[in-house]
Amino acid sequence: MEVAATLDFCSLQQTSVALGYFDGVHRGHMEVISRAVATAREKGLRPAVFTFVAEGGRKGERVLQGQLLTEAAKERLLAGAGVELVLTPHFASFRQMEPEQFVAEVLHLRLRARAVTCGYDFRFGRGGAGDAAALKRLCAPLGIAVEVVPEFRLAGREVSSTRIRALIAQGEVEEAGRLLGYPFAVEGSVGQGNHLGRTLQFPTVNQQLQEGMVQPRFGVYVSRTRAAGRWWPSVTNVGVKPTVGSEWPVAETNLLGFSGDLYGAEIRVELLHFLRGEQKFASVEALREQIARDVQSARDYFAQNG
Repeated sequence: MEVAATLDFCSLQQTSVALGYFDGVHRGHMEVISRAVATAREKGLRPAVFTFVAEGGRKGERVLQGQLLTEAAKERLLAGAGVELVLTPHFASFRQMEPEQFVAEVLHLRLRARAVTCGYDFRFGRGGAGDAAALKRLCAPLGIAVEVVPEFRLAGREVSSTRIRALIAQGEVEEAGRLLGYPFAVEGSVGQGNHLGRTLQFPTVNQQLQEGMVQPRFGVYVSRTRAAGRWWPSVTNVGVKPTVGSEWPVAETNLLGFSGDLYGAEIRVELLHFLRGEQKFASVEALREQIARDVQSARDYFAQNG
């Protein structure tokens, strides 16, 4: 998949473009993206996505309460959906464009779009002046077909990134995963810890929670971890380790059945089920006993759920 990060890009092929921020690439977003990919296949076009990198934690003028995906994870999901081209400029590079300019310069000239797909609530142009109806009106004279995808709902409720963030913050990762279409995950490199886990006979790999990402509820989760070329059942504590006085939020993960050194490796920890809130224990021994119970709970979970 080709990724272009500036508006200087010019496509050599005609495209079918999905338009949107797609911050979580959740199931509602995938409805838009899959329609654009299907149209590309039907019409012999290159499947593309126009999205953008928010600056200062903002999507347009709305403050984002934490990103659901790293840019790398977002690109991986788009590639898996069949997208071949992603144009992802910084928002500041086009925020002052009028709707007419965006359609003429970005969609028509840069992306050579012959078809575009957007959600029912898509806005574009300076101050969000353009909507789906304006997109149809401006694209028609240029021969660009526009498909507007209606609101996507599950169990009678809209699927939205705002709702998913709230679920993750409450520890409801199973429901968040159902709306996302994949498990919510903590991704990043393994850093040095204080080796207390090894002393407790439950060695862990440690990841600092990335600034700007959505923060899960502090506590202990059943998880599964991609490391050393395979998936491992695991238990993850997200928080500040109150018993030992740590202040920086981290994800500490015990990979069941793994022995080895992962320091510096990039790993993906998927949070599957919330077990309990973060606690402060009276002693390290009390902590060790609770960790043993958490590990057994995780083994029971995987025995029942595979």
